[in-house]
Amino acid sequence: MGQPIYFINMQVDIFMDAAFGAVHVAIRFLQVMLSDQNTGLHVKSPTAEQIVDYICQQCEASLQILQSLCQQKMFRERLLRNKELCGKGGVLFLARSILKLNITPPFVDSFTVVAAVSRLKAKVLSILLHLCEAESISYLDEVASSPWSLDLAKSVVLEILELLKAALNKDPNHLSSRPDRTFPMGLLQLNAMRLADIFSDDSNFRSYITTCFTKLLTAIFSLPHGDFLSIWCSSKFPPREEDGTLEYDTFTAAGWFLDTFAAANLSNAINLEITLTPSNMPQAMYAHQRTSLFVKLIANLHCFVPNICEEQERNLFLHKFLECMRMDPSKSLPGFSFTSGALRAVAVCRNLRSLLSHAESLIPNFLNEEDVQLLRVFFNQLQSLINPTDYEENQVQEFKTERSISLDKFSRLTIDEHLQV
Repeated sequence: MGQPIYFINMQVDIFMDAAFGAVHVAIRFLQVMLSDQNTGLHVKSPTAEQIVDYICQQCEASLQILQSLCQQKMFRERLLRNKELCGKGGVLFLARSILKLNITPPFVDSFTVVAAVSRLKAKVLSILLHLCEAESISYLDEVASSPWSLDLAKSVVLEILELLKAALNKDPNHLSSRPDRTFPMGLLQLNAMRLADIFSDDSNFRSYITTCFTKLLTAIFSLPHGDFLSIWCSSKFPPREEDGTLEYDTFTAAGWFLDTFAAANLSNAINLEITLTPSNMPQAMYAHQRTSLFVKLIANLHCFVPNICEEQERNLFLHKFLECMRMDPSKSLPGFSFTSGALRAVAVCRNLRSLLSHAESLIPNFLNEEDVQLLRVFFNQLQSLINPTDYEENQVQEFKTERSISLDKFSRLTIDEHLQV
């Protein structure tokens, strides 16, 4: 069979520009509706939530069409050749707008809106994944072709890392009973980790991710051993993410929209039934994929290729990791409790050893030997450089500093009280 006519037609680039542009306009409108600036709908009422929920669904349906098109090889390759969308950052602008969507009261308590925004973010990350995994043209080379587009790409990477920080800061044992778990949230964390793996394997982004993300990675390895094992070395990680596909009648949806906004009393607007078809992967497969991506991220950041990497990148991740070990991990992961001083250094080594052992069991189905070997090298080098006594001295110094600050505040308080008398 020949190529589909819409891939051959020279006007397809115009269609692509218009399609991505239209979705971006809809996302910006949703951004306004969800923000504090929109006072019209920021009243706690069923109708306000219904309207915002509907707009979320329209945005998701539009984005879902782009996602399905990007799954097709010929469309994806044509998109990669589109200068406006790939060379000049059109796709990245859309991705950044979606990743920056912020839900404010009263919609923060709406499980349907929260889930819909999460799925939007997961779907746009899926689009980026399809572009990054294309074989004929390197999308990352395209976005790194100019300093301006590279900076734009880094701003999107930063949003992805912020998503991961927010997701990894939550104790998974406390999430399974949340009411919003009944709505598919999309593979947000898994897609974000997949992209972090891809970007960290690229020389244009490795140092940037090392600088922005090592502090959180160090905090993760500083977790109590039992918490670390249950989160990263178990096939029973609770709870797994659930993907969802939106299914609805476009004519019914358009009629609902017109009827709702034409009605004198919005509370009389008709209900719109939209179906979400959930899609699950087996629990163990989700857990193993998640752990394998974590291992690959560590391996990528520690990897040094002499002919590609710059000399200042050699052991950059290792030294940054050691530097972050002297910081308070509770500031990066406030949802957890940590040991301190020399015990923290012991916990880091113990957790790394357990991860290495678990990673070896994931070969060859989820990891290759090269990634595990890089993790092994990182562990051996880190262990040889760690001196628990240094962390005890650092803890004492932190205590002295905090005590000095507290005494200074107390002195100022005493002086202020004296002056007021």
